[in-house]
Amino acid sequence: MLFLSLAGTTGLLFGVLLGWLITVGTRHRLKHRLRFLQSILFQLPAGLFYQDLDIKNYTFSSNSLSLFLNLRKDIKWKQILTAFPDEAAKSLDEAYQQLYKNAQAFSLLLTTNTGADFIISGTVVHTPKQHGILITFHNVSDLAHQLHLTSLMERHKNILAKAMDTLTFPLFIRDTKGITFFANQAVNQEKVDTLNDLSWLSLPFQSDDTFYTLTYGQETKTEEELDRILSNMLRAQRRLCEQLPCAVCLFNASGQLLACSDAFANLWHLDKKWIQSEPSYEDYWDIIQDNGLLSRVADFADYKKQQRENFARLSEVRQLFLYLPDGKIIQRTMIPYVQGCVILLDENQTNTKK
Repeated sequence: MLFLSLAGTTGLLFGVLLGWLITVGTRHRLKHRLRFLQSILFQLPAGLFYQDLDIKNYTFSSNSLSLFLNLRKDIKWKQILTAFPDEAAKSLDEAYQQLYKNAQAFSLLLTTNTGADFIISGTVVHTPKQHGILITFHNVSDLAHQLHLTSLMERHKNILAKAMDTLTFPLFIRDTKGITFFANQAVNQEKVDTLNDLSWLSLPFQSDDTFYTLTYGQETKTEEELDRILSNMLRAQRRLCEQLPCAVCLFNASGQLLACSDAFANLWHLDKKWIQSEPSYEDYWDIIQDNGLLSRVADFADYKKQQRENFARLSEVRQLFLYLPDGKIIQRTMIPYVQGCVILLDENQTNTKK
């Protein structure tokens, strides 16, 4: 009987030990799987923050979230809020509380203290034996920047289209293959036979490494009417020149500055009052030297004289490079225009020429 009792006790202890070992092994496998799952979640490009609703104070966060917000690993919710300005942090915390208490999902677009834009989404996640809340942080800073640039470019495009639509003479913009990109309202209002009676003038220009031609028509009338048309055309050209987003300016045959875009004025630090005084081509070189934007030359007077001669002898499109003291490389396109006028088109080639 004693033997049987000892055998039964031993068997019971062995069963308990076996059950304990199985439980320990199962827990070990579960912990290994959990660590493996977390290691995968840590590598995801979206920032993740998980909080268990069954186990008190159990949270984990992905490496990408720590990098996004410039915080240490295993961050807590209150630490996440410190990465945002007060108003944004308040909105985010209110959404978090509603998710935690009422399972109310949310999606917010917020900006951090460093200026990064995030779409932050929160939802409740369920498994058969566990549930919690998962909050994802998607960095959309580059996308927001691109959308802003696209919106700005579209706005500039609309301004230019409206400006050219106000011109009283017909105007086209075509590429080198003859494809028309733009035609103003005056083109649609004129009849075909009327268009054939016009004298057409063309202005070549470059944008995004592609050459285009701006062509407009004017009627052949009396000398007095031609002077009036020329005066109107010149005013229209000035307005168009001032509206262009690229660095461009227009000089008349005698070398007076008639108009320039804001981009040209900003590039060469030109004052608006100085521009309105219709300075000469020589004055232009003097002012950029005074502004410290001209690389040092041995004989500036001779250099300026050479530039003026190049201006006067211009008979076809010519390109040259200007090397500024601050390291900028400007590609200048000099374009001969109607009645001896000259157009200067400057493009910053610093990054592409290095």
